[in-house]
Amino acid sequence: MTNSLFETAKPILEKLQAHHFQAYFVGGSVRDYLMNRPIHDIDITTSATPDEIETVFDKTIPIGREHGTINVIYKGEQYEVTTFRSEGDYDDHRRPNEVFFVRNLYDDVQRRDFTMNSIAMDINYQIFDYFEGQQDIKHQLIRTVGNPDERFDEDALRIIRGLRFQSQFGFHLEEATFTAMLNHIADIKYLAIERIVVELKKLTNGDFVSKSFNNLKHFMAFKYIPFFKHYVITKFTLRNAMPFTTFVAFLISQQREIDANIADLKVSNNEKKRIKTLVQLIDQIDEVQTKSQLKLFVYDYGKKDILE
Repeated sequence: MTNSLFETAKPILEKLQAHHFQAYFVGGSVRDYLMNRPIHDIDITTSATPDEIETVFDKTIPIGREHGTINVIYKGEQYEVTTFRSEGDYDDHRRPNEVFFVRNLYDDVQRRDFTMNSIAMDINYQIFDYFEGQQDIKHQLIRTVGNPDERFDEDALRIIRGLRFQSQFGFHLEEATFTAMLNHIADIKYLAIERIVVELKKLTNGDFVSKSFNNLKHFMAFKYIPFFKHYVITKFTLRNAMPFTTFVAFLISQQREIDANIADLKVSNNEKKRIKTLVQLIDQIDEVQTKSQLKLFVYDYGKKDILE
C-alpha cells in the first residue's frame, strides 16, 4: 500500500484538529488504499462548517460551498474538504433538495452510495467502517449503504457508478443491489447526459467491461440514454476495454442505417471529430487488400489508430 498522498495531505487534517474539529480521509482514496490500487485524489471530510474551514486556512476556493465543499490550497496542491452532511429528500433522482451540515462522522458516511466508498480513515490510519465495507472489498462485493431502493431512488447515477466499479474491479453485485438497479434503471432518463458519459468513459475502459456491459444490456439501460436509445444494443457485444470514443465509433459503424446525432452525447468537439475519424477507419479497413493500399491507409490514419 502506498500512503504518500495521505502523508502529503496530513497537514490539512492536523490543522483542522488543532482548531478542535474532526477530520478524516474518506471515499475512493481510502477504498483504493485498502485495495492496494493507485490513489489519484484525496477527499477529506470534517466537522468544520464551510465558514470554519475558510477561517482555518489562508487560501481557499468555495467551489461547492452550498453543498459544504471548500477547496483548500496547500503547498500548491488543492484538496477538497467537505463538511459532514446529511441530505434531504430527492425529488428528481439527481440531487437532494436540501443539505444539512452535521457534526457526526456516522451521519455523513451513511448517506454515501456503496459500502466500499463509505470507509473513513483518520490521520493515524485507523479505519472507521460502519457498514462492513472492508468485508465487502474482501468478498469482492458491490453493495449499497442501507436500502438499495432508497439509494438508487435518491440518485439514479449510482446505478451506472455501480456498474462502472464492477467494470474496474471485477466485483459482483450483491443480490438486493442488483435487483434494485433493475427496478430503478428507468430513472436514469432524468440525469444529465454529461454525468452519464463521465461514468461510461470509465466503464468502457475497465478490465472487466464485459460483465458490466452485459448488465447494462440486461437492464436495458441504453434505451434511456440520449444517442444510444436509437441503437439496437442487443446486437453489440463489448468484451475488451476500449476508449469510449472507440466504442461509439464501432456502434455507429455496425448500425450505419441508424441516423443518431453524436452531439446528443455532449462530448467535446475533439471527441466528436475523433469518433468520425474512427468510423471512417473502421469502414475502410476491409478494403485494404494490397501493399500500396496499406501504405495509403497508414498514411491517412496513422499506425497507432489502425492497431487500436
